[in-house]
Amino acid sequence: NFGDGTPPKTGKCLTHAYNVLGSYGGVVSWTDCNGNHTQNFGVDVRDCSECNIKPQFKFRDSCQWVYFDGSLTAGNPNNVMYVWNYGDGSFGTGVNSTHYYTTGGAYIVTLTVYSLTPDGEICKCREKIGYDVFVKDCKGDKSFLARTTKTISRSALSKSSAENINSTAFLIATPNPFKQTLSIFVKTGEDKNLKTVYILTVLNASGATLATKRILPNTTLQLNTAAYPAGVYLLNLKSSDGVSQSLQVVKINK
Repeated sequence: NFGDGTPPKTGKCLTHAYNVLGSYGGVVSWTDCNGNHTQNFGVDVRDCSECNIKPQFKFRDSCQWVYFDGSLTAGNPNNVMYVWNYGDGSFGTGVNSTHYYTTGGAYIVTLTVYSLTPDGEICKCREKIGYDVFVKDCKGDKSFLARTTKTISRSALSKSSAENINSTAFLIATPNPFKQTLSIFVKTGEDKNLKTVYILTVLNASGATLATKRILPNTTLQLNTAAYPAGVYLLNLKSSDGVSQSLQVVKINK
């Protein structure tokens, strides 16, 4: 009994989420060869950290490629998550981010910085800032595209992190951030008839494996994350020929 009016749970090891901050008195009961026993316990539920995040970012463009730098963010805790809304319906993560706009024009770009627990779960502390970004339309410049599509870096969240890996497959996850269902797509130039099998592994911020799925190239996998708490996750993709890459995603409550 967790003391918050929710139904009791049974089990040797349990996790419970409190919806309201405050102090609670709970009771644990167990039975052994000596009979029935009960023990009271207290829980003080607080937000993970003082919310003193002050998001800030700068940007520069190279035609339709725009480079975003969130390192100017001040007053933030040591463990935070940066989520970029590029204003064109797509999102990105990381303190630094690069995005390609298919069409020039004016976009409102928003950076949201989330405070995280040591386990990678999102706290209630979050702040955001937005700027108008004007993107020049110059589709003729393909030099940056040629330099960047060959190398994909594995995220630092992975405990089995490898060096940069060359790949012609692109791991795409939308929406990012997401609330419950994540659509995962492996984009390749490969003919569907070849049926190369990719293995997708979902890990939490501590490096623990949560799920392993098989996915074919140029097909979409719907990943239901209803059992996952809000936080940062890592998608690891590996093909049968040894090609590997990773993508960082974030689950939010609202």
